[in-house]
Amino acid sequence: MKPKSSTNYKKIVDAVLDQINHGQLQKGDKLPTELSLATKFDVSRTCVREAIKSLEAMGIVQSIQGSGSYITNTPELSINRPICALFALSNSTLENVLDLRIVLETDVCRDIIRNATDDEIERLCALADYDYIGTPIDRQSVLDSQFHNSLMRMSHNALIKYIYTTLSSLMDIYRARVLEETWRLDENALTRAGHQAICQALRDRDEAAVAAAIYDHLTLTGPYRECLIEQDAEDEKARRSQEDSL
Repeated sequence: MKPKSSTNYKKIVDAVLDQINHGQLQKGDKLPTELSLATKFDVSRTCVREAIKSLEAMGIVQSIQGSGSYITNTPELSINRPICALFALSNSTLENVLDLRIVLETDVCRDIIRNATDDEIERLCALADYDYIGTPIDRQSVLDSQFHNSLMRMSHNALIKYIYTTLSSLMDIYRARVLEETWRLDENALTRAGHQAICQALRDRDEAAVAAAIYDHLTLTGPYRECLIEQDAEDEKARRSQEDSL
């Protein structure tokens, strides 16, 4: 028989999640005190602490010593690690990530074309205006990520932004390798051309052109695909070696 406390704390967790789903709790809202929650749900303060720890583990609640527990201000981060783990456990591939990126970035670009001001589009495009030749690879990786993440933050769809946060984390694993291959092949101009094509289509407010630009920019072919296949093989070899050493 399970201890009563193991089910009592779940009542609090379910109640908090239900209030969030119904809009009764918002980002940054402070939860009632331990004593208030214990009284309301007729449970011990130990059960309340278990519930708070469970909500913290979900990324829903943040506790600040001496202040209390609050609904997180960064809900997008709460889905990041679990989805990344599921991606790895399900043997998903980079192509799966890129296929979804193409769909999401194309949708957001259409949103930008229909709703963003000219000034907003110009501020976004300014992020793609950097030195693609002389900038070190690690810095180029940051700048490339900054451009695409800023593009996605212009979406009016919160769920898209949350999903893309996870995709960006997964892409960080591969981005530097792709840029290194671009450098090795002396094709830095391809990255610049891809960004410029996206920006020009946004300026022209041409939905067909922006869809084509996103597809061309994010589709990996030839040596780029091969270098990432090699990386996956190296990662798998390292993982097996680590397992053998345990």
